Amino acid sequence: PYGNFSYIKVLAENKELPLYGSGGFKLIWDNKFDSGMAAFLECLQQFKEEVEHGDSGFCLPYEMEKGKILDRSTGNSYSVKMQFNSEEQWTKAMKYMLTNLKWGLAWVTSKYTSKSSS
Repeated sequence: PYGNFSYIKVLAENKELPLYGSGGFKLIWDNKFDSGMAAFLECLQQFKEEVEHGDSGFCLPYEMEKGKILDRSTGNSYSVKMQFNSEEQWTKAMKYMLTNLKWGLAWVTSKYTSKSSS
């Protein structure tokens, strides 16, 4: 809802973690963006786990764990954090995270569409 300035709020710590960078690829001393991206991935992981409780057939294409995404086909894992990461590796992590998000959105859409048409 904040456009280019979206963030995740950590309720327990009353802290905001930005989901945007201040420019440039390497943000050496500012890890708030990295923390925000890891928190966003954790939210997606929690969504996945919650859906799996009610729908055992639900499956996202990429596994997520502790700020990383695993590509099962290659066995490689990619960090969502920019710090100490290559541009190529980070871009793959973002691609896989967005693919998982797209699949989750498709699942939600299918559930609400089938409920409203019943």
